[in-house]
Amino acid sequence: KMMADLRSYVLADSTISGLIGTRMHLDRIPQNSQFPNCEYGIVSERVLNTHGLDASHLNEDIIQIDVYSKKASEALSIKEALKTRLNSKRVTQGTTNFQYIEWDSSNSGYESDVEIFRQIITITVMWSPT
Repeated sequence: KMMADLRSYVLADSTISGLIGTRMHLDRIPQNSQFPNCEYGIVSERVLNTHGLDASHLNEDIIQIDVYSKKASEALSIKEALKTRLNSKRVTQGTTNFQYIEWDSSNSGYESDVEIFRQIITITVMWSPT
């Protein structure tokens, strides 16, 4: 559920949704997806020990978001919009309380075999269910 809530939070931003529509896919992009689009998934996850301070548990996940576009400038614009949306945030979305969302890193690439520009983004998310 957290990943669906993260997607909803990202796509609620009109700049991002104006660029990618609803083409933000969990773990795998469908073959027929139009460009630009994004793929996102959990790289690592852990449950944090709160030492009995509250009844709910805290999770800290590292998430990778890959942006794909036929144009380098468009991929960069999407990355910058994601950075604005996902850097140093604390929000509640759906049934997820995002204690923090932190931008970790990004890099770019070009996949010459399919002529696609790519932005690779890593964020850290600390969250708990509401």
